[in-house]
Amino acid sequence: MRNQETSYAAQVAVPYEMAAALTLSASYFYTWGRETPIDPVHRTMQIRSKGMCFRRFAALPAGRLMFQYGSGIESNTGLFEERRFNIRFVQVY
Repeated sequence: MRNQETSYAAQVAVPYEMAAALTLSASYFYTWGRETPIDPVHRTMQIRSKGMCFRRFAALPAGRLMFQYGSGIESNTGLFEERRFNIRFVQVY
């Protein structure tokens, strides 16, 4: 049985409601903790990454449409996103 190391994440967002069905948001996020060892590799690498993103939410009769653009600001784990663009549709039952 492996012990999983603890990691944390925090996010701050500032929303701006342009209209009843349209919201813009800017976010900053920070993740920190330790990497979980996998046998036979035992490293004590710290995980730390920072990033930001901008979102646009549109409320539609059938659900919610979200456009998101973001990028990493800093990462010490080797995985770094220069740009990310997502389109999501969420429907609540």
